[in-house]
Amino acid sequence: MIIRYAVVETLRTKAAFLGPVFLFAMLYLIEFSFWSKLTAEAGIAHYKQETIIHYLLWSVLIFQITAVSGLPDELAVYIENGQIERFLLLPTGVLRFFLAYGLGQMLARLLLFSPLILCIMLIKGAGNFVLLPVLLTAGLLINICLSFSLSCLSFTFREAYSLVTIKDTLAWVLSGALIPLDLFPVLVQHVFAFLPFQYISFIPAQAAMGRSGHDLFLPHLAAVLLSMLTIAHYSWKYLSKYNQAYVSYD
Repeated sequence: MIIRYAVVETLRTKAAFLGPVFLFAMLYLIEFSFWSKLTAEAGIAHYKQETIIHYLLWSVLIFQITAVSGLPDELAVYIENGQIERFLLLPTGVLRFFLAYGLGQMLARLLLFSPLILCIMLIKGAGNFVLLPVLLTAGLLINICLSFSLSCLSFTFREAYSLVTIKDTLAWVLSGALIPLDLFPVLVQHVFAFLPFQYISFIPAQAAMGRSGHDLFLPHLAAVLLSMLTIAHYSWKYLSKYNQAYVSYD
């Protein structure tokens, strides 16, 4: 019921598709131009030109699938404008609703990008596509929990939406959507290993390419996902007590 509503609501929101599709096309043009020139001769580390192109085909696509937009992305705005009551009247928990809405959005995006997904599979071959749906779902839920938790800060101070925007901007690099995380120095890679962003794009892209050691990262993914869900749940539970339903007239 909730997922069906989420899919229908997402399909009605043209901006949820037109924006990502335009950004998607521009990123491919820029990224392909940059990396093709950079790897034209000897490549970088274990990434040759063909390998980096294959990675970018998946990483940028996956980032668009696991991205957060629409209602989950604008929760902070609804709180600051005193419109949070529309969610408090739902017949289910607010966090559960946003997670279901996000899953519906992901299904709609998979439908939209399915021709490109099939094209990549036919040209480059199939990777670990048994594991990939699990990783996509986990990456989306982690992304939603991050935005949800940051949005809940709006209950205690204004302009929390700027934190969500900063998170989305940093995620392009921290998730490996633009630069493979294993190209960074080893110390930086160790830092990335303790952050949840790698599951939004880098790990799913590795699985799509058939290069993932899932027996190593799945336990860590489960712990990260459980932690993010817990943080989001308690952020709403405790910070919503400060609900002032105010509107800024600055």
